[in-house]
Amino acid sequence: DVPRMVTSLLATTKALQEALRLWSLRQVSEQHVSDVYVRLGADFNATVTAFQYYNIDLSDLYSTPENLRRVLDACLRDEPSPRVLAVHMPRVKQIIYSLLQGLLGKQ
Repeated sequence: DVPRMVTSLLATTKALQEALRLWSLRQVSEQHVSDVYVRLGADFNATVTAFQYYNIDLSDLYSTPENLRRVLDACLRDEPSPRVLAVHMPRVKQIIYSLLQGLLGKQ
């Protein structure tokens, strides 16, 4: 079910952004952020599978999880702070925006 998978993926991208915000305030651990990222990867794969059922190619979006992983690794290497989050969050948002725009274009 494509709409359900996209909705779930959207919710997980929001959860990732919230986890990063809370990490920057030292309210959740790096492990929590990683757990949300793993959930995002699973939702991404389920979304790809749902689109493939209808023969819709998402190969242009396949790099999304790896792109996010690189930004998260760079962010989480630093000590948690709002300043660190401010440096990395624009790239996170850009990757997520590109993902969602790509999905909308294919839906």
